[in-house]
Amino acid sequence: MGLATYAARRAVTSVILFFVSVSIAFFIFRLLGNPVAIMVGPGLPPGAAQVLTAEFGLNKPLWLQFVLFWRNFFHGNLGDSFVYTGTPVLQVIFPTRFINTVVLMGSGMLLSYLVSIPLGLLAGRRYGSMLDRGFSGLSVVLISLPAFWLALIILLVLGFYLGWIPLGGTVTLNRTFSSWWSYAANYMHHLIGPMISIAVFFFGSNFLITRASSANVLRENFIRTFEAAGVGEGTIVFRHGLRNAILPELSFMAVQMSFLVAGAIFTESVFSWDGMGSLIYLAVQNSDYPVLQATFIFIAIVVIASNYIADILYGLIDPRVRYD
Repeated sequence: MGLATYAARRAVTSVILFFVSVSIAFFIFRLLGNPVAIMVGPGLPPGAAQVLTAEFGLNKPLWLQFVLFWRNFFHGNLGDSFVYTGTPVLQVIFPTRFINTVVLMGSGMLLSYLVSIPLGLLAGRRYGSMLDRGFSGLSVVLISLPAFWLALIILLVLGFYLGWIPLGGTVTLNRTFSSWWSYAANYMHHLIGPMISIAVFFFGSNFLITRASSANVLRENFIRTFEAAGVGEGTIVFRHGLRNAILPELSFMAVQMSFLVAGAIFTESVFSWDGMGSLIYLAVQNSDYPVLQATFIFIAIVVIASNYIADILYGLIDPRVRYD
């Protein structure tokens, strides 16, 4: 079986997995409770609960809700938010919240890769050295730290004590920007704190995976052959070592891609970042089924697609991989 056949079969499997995942999520989210009971306050008339229940279609049998959900999905309709009454879910998510989360998580994860992968290669090359033991110990500590605590410490030190970053928000509130550049500069200033939190949060796991894989690769015979031939250290580590050591990292990157949609809920909450992570937190609090379903759909698409791409890249990066 060649790569093309394998890619076609994996595509079919991915589509089936997507349908199963979303179907399961449809039923799970309805275990969160009755959103109407949360929305109806003591000041509303007694019949308000029945009106809202009928308006949201929650008075229909569960199997009919399921059928209507898939019918609306194929028509590009993911329903209206329970919290943002009358607002379609897609308008709640797109474009602002989705873009903010992609910018935050993309920049934070990219910064983490740019730092952790080169350091992991160097640590694997100098296995057992002070550099290896120092960064390995630091990575274990960072992995053990809760994400919200790490974000709070960065906000406290860089924001409150040093005043280098804003204490919250995506941009400065009630400020008029004279140009697009001034808006972008203010946006990037607010991005620094949560971006550093995301980068530090992912650094430990990325470093340890790269270090473990590169330590094995850089001891193999073909590396010794390059050393005997007088090939430079940088070429050995970052050209020949990286290509072989990056394969385990690809699988982990595919898992991390889910954060591009889900966002770091705690990090966005700590820094008051207007993204999908904070939206998911509010949706869970208020049992906002349509918003939760929509975010889960995007998470499922990203995770399934990224794992599919990672499997294909295996064969393109490493010619030793065979799809038999």
